[in-house]
Amino acid sequence: MKRQDNHLHIIKQVFILAGPCRNLSYRQWGISVDFISPPGDLLTLHYMFRGKFNDALGRLLAARSLIYVSLLTKEELLPTQKQPTPHLAEEVRLKAFVNKLDYTACETVFSRIKTLPTAEARKMLRLLLSTQHSLP
Repeated sequence: MKRQDNHLHIIKQVFILAGPCRNLSYRQWGISVDFISPPGDLLTLHYMFRGKFNDALGRLLAARSLIYVSLLTKEELLPTQKQPTPHLAEEVRLKAFVNKLDYTACETVFSRIKTLPTAEARKMLRLLLSTQHSLP
């Protein structure tokens, strides 16, 4: 990156939760990642850097994003001894869940939770998962 004075500056991205994220992602998925990219972020990055891409993938990422944000706790979660990064842990679990959904499963889930507050949406999801074996 160059500033107006033509001096070259190197910018390095640092994710301060990389360590906890590696541990949580390894436990959830069996692989370590430094940061979580929710489906909405992936959709945005695809459009920003790749321009046009597969419409089916775009619809799937959008559908997963709607479910992800509907289920993500909006309030700040306080760290505890047992879980020092509770919001990050929730993001890892939610991403693992939505990544298993195909578009049809997203339609089914979202049709049931779209008008509900987060806590009620989570209860509905638990009920839905206990009665339908076709969802992950």
